[in-house]
Amino acid sequence: MRNRFLCFCIAFSVCVAFSTPTIAEEEMVPGVVIKMKHKVAKKGDVLVVHVLANDIGSDDPRPVALWLSDDQTLEHGDRFLAEDTISDYERGPDMIGMPVLTKLKVKQLKELEGKFAIITIGTAREVFQTGDQSLVLVQKIGRPECVSDLFLREDEPNDEEGVAVRAGKLKQHYCASLLGEIEATGTEEVRADIDRYRFFVKESLVFDSTLTHGKDLDFDLMFVAVEEAEILQVCDGFESIERCSIEVADVDAPVAIDLVVLPTSGSGPYTIAIHAHNDASVLEVNTNAENSAGAMRAVGLDQ
Repeated sequence: MRNRFLCFCIAFSVCVAFSTPTIAEEEMVPGVVIKMKHKVAKKGDVLVVHVLANDIGSDDPRPVALWLSDDQTLEHGDRFLAEDTISDYERGPDMIGMPVLTKLKVKQLKELEGKFAIITIGTAREVFQTGDQSLVLVQKIGRPECVSDLFLREDEPNDEEGVAVRAGKLKQHYCASLLGEIEATGTEEVRADIDRYRFFVKESLVFDSTLTHGKDLDFDLMFVAVEEAEILQVCDGFESIERCSIEVADVDAPVAIDLVVLPTSGSGPYTIAIHAHNDASVLEVNTNAENSAGAMRAVGLDQ
């Protein structure tokens, strides 16, 4: 178990360099998915999920199980895929209370795209008995061309360039899912909340992004080239699902690109799905896209 925990420390230090998932005690979440891969193989698709399980707090073995579902709800009839077991047993005193990394891998799967990976951490029976879905972790399975999936939670404050959430490098066929919450109310003294996520681009790529939020909310997306302080694209639709795509071409050296979430009305959570690829012919249709310098003043980033 000690060797396994050391492996966790090494793996987690690598993850921190790429992104730092936060499991706050007050959130009472069982853990967080820090990595998910969906690969296509000759004998069937492969699904790999890395879960950072929150404080175990028990010497008893605790199962971490992976399920396949057609929706975001774990129900009887959903397919059980794999299970690992974690425990505080034989962990040193300095290790108690630390999150534990567990890896779940399943081969020879079929037709995964659009379905959901559901992870239970010692709670499957309780979920089935009570229907309490707060006890599970849920991630939508991306397109198989996404050779690597990154999941990031917003880490406040992240409203200025210097504190943008660092998402690392996005390469061809990499995907990212961003989860955040934004406050749209501002005053003359205090600007409304905005959220920044920073990606580093080392090759010519197209970024297809989808912003999803509640039907009574209105958030917009903006891409900014950090070094030149140049707005590449602003997408300001009014639907609960908004799309924004850009092409970053002729890249000779690493380029920092900020994706900025802009609140227009309402406050609440959002998710952003990003797919990086090199086929400019399949750029998503942007939602009311702009790419003018005047957009900077319109969204108030220079205040």
